[in-house]
Amino acid sequence: MLEMILTIVLTLALILVVLLCTNKRNQSLPPSPRALPIIGHIHLVGKKLPHEYLFQLAKQHGGLMYLQLGRIKTLVASTPAAAEEVLKTHDREFASRPANSAAKYFGYEATDLVWAPYGDHWRHLRKICTLEFFITKRVQMFQPVRKLEMSMLITELVEACSQRRPVDLTSRFFQFAFNTMSRMVLNKSISDASGSESEKLKEFLNNLNEASKVGNGLQIGDLIPCLSWADPKVFRIKWLQTQLVNYLGEQLQEHKKTRESHHEVKDFMDVLIAGGVLDDTRIKALTSDMLAAGTDAIAVTMDWALAELMRNPELMQEVKQELEEIVGSNGTVEEEHIPKLEFLQAIVKETLRLHPPAPLLAPHESVESCNIWGYNIPAGTGLLVNAYALGRDESTWSEANKFNPKRFLETKSDVQVTGQNFELIPFGSGRRMCPALNMGLTMVHYALATMLHTFEWSLPDGKDEVNMKAYFGIVLIREEPLMLVPRLAKSCP
Repeated sequence: MLEMILTIVLTLALILVVLLCTNKRNQSLPPSPRALPIIGHIHLVGKKLPHEYLFQLAKQHGGLMYLQLGRIKTLVASTPAAAEEVLKTHDREFASRPANSAAKYFGYEATDLVWAPYGDHWRHLRKICTLEFFITKRVQMFQPVRKLEMSMLITELVEACSQRRPVDLTSRFFQFAFNTMSRMVLNKSISDASGSESEKLKEFLNNLNEASKVGNGLQIGDLIPCLSWADPKVFRIKWLQTQLVNYLGEQLQEHKKTRESHHEVKDFMDVLIAGGVLDDTRIKALTSDMLAAGTDAIAVTMDWALAELMRNPELMQEVKQELEEIVGSNGTVEEEHIPKLEFLQAIVKETLRLHPPAPLLAPHESVESCNIWGYNIPAGTGLLVNAYALGRDESTWSEANKFNPKRFLETKSDVQVTGQNFELIPFGSGRRMCPALNMGLTMVHYALATMLHTFEWSLPDGKDEVNMKAYFGIVLIREEPLMLVPRLAKSCP
């Protein structure tokens, strides 16, 4: 009997100690939803649209929230104040990336710009990209490339116009963005390639698109390592990455042979080869970054913007009127017009606010411990910044769920997307901010302005609205392709 009493007392004492230690530990971390044994909060982010669910959780637990995703400690920043704290005040502490499946496969063992851990290698890669690809001079130099690809797209749409048939604009936007980036990176394009080269480029684009879908979020093995063998998506990711690597390897060898005979620098891959400081793996990694990130972000922004305008015909007419005044009814949109197209720029900002290409920005990881708002955050803690939540924060944005670009001409005229206004950071902020911001916005503004100025758009017969449901991948795309019927703005042959 005494033995049983002692056992019960010791058990209760142990439980009390565990509870006290757990409570003490939890007091040093930000608020957290109730977790499940072993998996922690994995079930909360395994939703169809995790950014939306995390946004709702943040309303209960605050702008800085703690999650335990299997073995991974994670902070989620969901308000402008929280985002500013982690990406500005503690920018250096959170400047690294986690070592996960995306870094291993799509990041070429974390040797690329996107997934490389914070350090000298990453700084070297960023310097190369900034000086050789993203500077204003280089962006301007590729203006003829953007104009050529847009003219080819317009020619294709004019043919559809004459036939009065619906066009899958989602796929056209992806191909336009890919062709433009591919010309700049590889000096190749689906639009003028022929034979086997055209098929290889199309296959490469299809693999990029599939990778964007299957590579969303963390894989099972990232969260619970002992179950990595059970994740079927990893096998598909490996296969896709092998196809992408093989094609870029072919292009690299072709570029090297061409340079041996001509010594010309025509594209970004030539620049990297001529530099002589990066090995083949890192050259393929950087060119892959340019092609994937550039294609996805540009295409989905154009797609969401035109979808929103189809739902708001009065805004469509206003932007077309602006184009009429600035460009002229018989004029052609040029990139020089963009600074004068203030309402068009406001439409793009509003699109990025409601539909950021990556609603959960690329994950960060802390390189050392820090204290945020009295909470002790240990080194090795992951960070997710919910750009979707920042753009719909009701304390910051009036009528936060309404598509209202005029706010950027009135009450929010000083808000930019350059990473300094934390209520709107679709491209991130701080050290790991997207370096291609200028190039991406130039392409989106130019392409969208041309599409709106050249054509009138209508829904196919029998369709009375645009489906705005989203699919969560590496970027946020709409569930259904945007099918619209084009008609020349002046007259249709």
